[in-house]
Amino acid sequence: MEEAQATLEHLQEKELPRLSSWQEGYAAYLLTQIFEIDENAFIVLYKRLSINLGLLCQNLCDHYHFAAALETAKEIKDDEDRAGAMRDIAVAQSNAGLVDEACVTFAAALETAKEIKYDGYRAGAMRDIAVAQTNAGLVDEARVTFAAALETAKEIEDDWHRARAMGAIAVAQTNAGLVDEARITFAAALETAKEIEDDENRAEAMRDIAVAQINAGLSEQAIREAETILTDCNIHLPIIADVLAKSGDKKHFKQMLIPCAYYLDSACRMCGVLAWIYPEQAAEVAKKLSEL
Repeated sequence: MEEAQATLEHLQEKELPRLSSWQEGYAAYLLTQIFEIDENAFIVLYKRLSINLGLLCQNLCDHYHFAAALETAKEIKDDEDRAGAMRDIAVAQSNAGLVDEACVTFAAALETAKEIKYDGYRAGAMRDIAVAQTNAGLVDEARVTFAAALETAKEIEDDWHRARAMGAIAVAQTNAGLVDEARITFAAALETAKEIEDDENRAEAMRDIAVAQINAGLSEQAIREAETILTDCNIHLPIIADVLAKSGDKKHFKQMLIPCAYYLDSACRMCGVLAWIYPEQAAEVAKKLSEL
């Protein structure tokens, strides 16, 4: 240990090189070992090496040095990266059974996320924190964070980006088991999508929301919204139908057959999906298609 300490002192006096990306991984691991020998040397060296601090935080968490990881995360300059690192630390604390500490760290991550300047990134960071809280069993806290993320998403000026951000929050709420909240968020996302002035962008946004609803188990709502898509139907409707087929929802998939039949290219695409979902009828479908 004395020799290790002497080596660290010598290392602090040397001119240190700039590390490449792959070298940073090794450095993060070795710096974590240094922390266990000399905390002051650890601080001096990681600051002089200009290492990826997020990676260093991850290594510190792997060795249960949560307090050091949190202090290191506070040094990250980019607000979004700093919030993400703090979120990951809170998850690690939770996995280690340190629920109270995790709650404090999640709160710090959320405060950091609120400092992100761009509304879209800020909403996304808050959404990710809410997901992490849910996975940590902090459902009540997650509800509050999801609500804050949604309010932030509503501040996004561009309709298209606002609709996509709200749709992503709704998907996350669904995955978190907050289905009732997700329904409300999806409805708000759709209202926003319908305000998009550009026809193509509006249709694309509504399609993406419909797909997200299907993945969230809300196929009935998705079908209703699919019927309101009026631009590039031959492109968007088959995509929605394909997602329904792959989810095993034959009932709602069949409802997409007639709307897709109005366009030759979408009808052909649906033949391919039909052959996939009903393999015993694939030869007959191919025969009819070739006759056409």
